[in-house]
Amino acid sequence: MNRKQLRILFCHWRGWPFGGGEIYLFKLMRALREQGHRISFLTQKDALNEKIGGISWHEIAPAPGWRNAKAQWRAICSVLGQETPDVLHLHETNAFLGPYVVHQLCRRTPSVLTLHFAGALCLNGTRYLNDGGICRHPVGPRCIRCLSIHPGRARKMLLQWLWVNRLKNVRCVTVGSGWLKSFCMRNGFPPEKLFDLAPYWHEPERGMARPEKSRDMLFVGRLRDNKGALHLLYALARLKDLEWRLLIVGEGEQKDRICDYIRERGLQDRISLVGTVPNETIWSYYARGAFLVFPSLFPETFGIAGTEAMSAGLPVIAYDAGGISDWLVHGRNGLMVHRGDVQGLSQAIRQLLENPGLRQSMGRTAHEDMSSRYSRSSHIRQLYNIYEKALVR
Repeated sequence: MNRKQLRILFCHWRGWPFGGGEIYLFKLMRALREQGHRISFLTQKDALNEKIGGISWHEIAPAPGWRNAKAQWRAICSVLGQETPDVLHLHETNAFLGPYVVHQLCRRTPSVLTLHFAGALCLNGTRYLNDGGICRHPVGPRCIRCLSIHPGRARKMLLQWLWVNRLKNVRCVTVGSGWLKSFCMRNGFPPEKLFDLAPYWHEPERGMARPEKSRDMLFVGRLRDNKGALHLLYALARLKDLEWRLLIVGEGEQKDRICDYIRERGLQDRISLVGTVPNETIWSYYARGAFLVFPSLFPETFGIAGTEAMSAGLPVIAYDAGGISDWLVHGRNGLMVHRGDVQGLSQAIRQLLENPGLRQSMGRTAHEDMSSRYSRSSHIRQLYNIYEKALVR
């Protein structure tokens, strides 16, 4: 079926592959360009930006508050005049576009929003309560108690509240998991505007792992408190009686604490910190692994590292937080552990280390699940249907 080629303006605050959300976004823009759509990209000025060939690239100064908002809007109007987009596809914009600009954009151009993380619907951007638990409340009066965490951020929280409310003017919203969809509805997004679209598709040309042949565990992600790398180390410290190795792929502000803990526990010979690697290279690590451990304490919107590992044929052990349960079925393609339960995490790791046959069967099932549920053609087709709905509303 022939479909109209669209002019699509993407908008995201980072112009370089910082994490899973950006990697997905850049893959998506390339895929749409290959199908003949005219793609342009609007981001903030940053020395780290990596322009993509064949995509019209625009950089503007950030103005997330009220100051310089009208000057920023004039700059964006110039971009709109050059590109004349049929559809505006917003991603993470609160770090460089203010509420006024988002409101004007949504009024002027048919708009689609992809929510990458639940923190976007939070006045302090964390989704955490004072006790460390995950907040499940909508934005509203209850948020006042979080001022005790960031007492100097009242102005920023007000701006975030305005930004969240302006986002409700978009015509369609794509959400990566059932958990995020329900959370959006609690925050006043009409159900008819919400569309399920996981920020991922299976790549069948990638190699397959042999998890039964390996004892190398993987952790892939940012080294920060909410990603749970230290929880993984606490769990592994209880398993010195077993043979294992851990490869940590990623960088972040928690790296020094992780290195200190490794030295204190005498685990230098078992744990290697690989650092950040290009997305193309990460598959070579999946291919040599036994399983991935994904102990994120943050309510993940989706959890791209987990689905990548499964696509490569690895089972996954993860905390039950956010949208992980959309793709991880306990006992089928991995093991689910209650969020924050270090002992349970340690037991799950032991179970897979001691059962190579279980690793093999779960890994095979994981690969089959990803290939059947997340195809590239289906993803692009669903997104085009969403664009069409935005155009007619």
